[in-house]
Order: sequence, then structure tokens, then C-alpha cells
Amino acid sequence: MKEINVNKYLSDIPSHKLDRIRYNPVNMLKTVLFGFMDEGYISLQKLEDNCKVNQYLMDGKKPSYRILKKPDNKKLNLNWELTVLHEEVLRNLTDAHKLLLRRDRAIQAKGTFRIMKNDRESKRIVRRGIESMMVEVILVSIIHNLCKYYNKQRRACSKAA
Repeated sequence: MKEINVNKYLSDIPSHKLDRIRYNPVNMLKTVLFGFMDEGYISLQKLEDNCKVNQYLMDGKKPSYRILKKPDNKKLNLNWELTVLHEEVLRNLTDAHKLLLRRDRAIQAKGTFRIMKNDRESKRIVRRGIESMMVEVILVSIIHNLCKYYNKQRRACSKAA
């Protein structure tokens, strides 16, 4: 979602008559897109259930289906703006170069973590707390990268000799 310019799809948002606090329109758009991504057309009750299950989409808030429906239309229709957005997403996902990069990145990450666990004989993260855990993971990653660099330099020196 960060690569797509969402603001051009959310330009004319009307204000509520009673000046209530509105839901974040970007989160609402994400919710609708994720709902359509799985099943195409989706009922508002099913979209509400998706919001309850995937609360990260709405920042922990659970809107009712009444919030999701339009006042004049009870059926949620796919409009041309979402179709354009969907085509842009598909173009980004089906680009051959990006597919190869994404595949290689997944393979490299799995191999790197396997090597880190086997070489360092680490079974789990020792630290507690988010900050301490992040520091430990970053330090182990730096050590791993330094070992890779050292081995690469050593191989280059042995080939030159």
C-alpha cells in the first residue's frame, strides 16, 4: 500500500452531518481492498467479520457493517477507481524482474537465518522486551555479515596467492 498513491482515490471525502470522528479513510480503503482481494464481491456483514478478525487493518477498532455501507446503497460495488488501483497492484506483482527479486529475497532470508541458527547454536532469543530483542537480532545480523565479509576477503586473498 505504501507504493500506491492512495490520496488520489480519497480526494472528495464528505464530512459527517453530526461532526462525529470519522474512521481513517486509508484504513477503510485497505479493509475494502483486502475484502475484495479474497472473494471478489463481499457482503458488508462478511467485511465486518474480516475487520473483527484482522484488527490490524483498522488499528484495533471494529466498525459495524452500518459504518461500511453507503446511506443510499446497501450493496458494496466495485468502482472504476478501485479497478485502476487493482490493475496497478497486479502490474507491480507480475513484473518479471520483481518476481525474481522477491523469490531470491525469500530464499536468501531462509538460508541466512538457517546459517545463523546452526553456526551460532542459538535456539531462541535470550533477551526480553521488544527493544532488547531488536538489539540482539541486529547484533547477530551484524556479526553474521562481518563473518561473511571476512570469509570473502580471505577467499580473495587465497585466490590471489
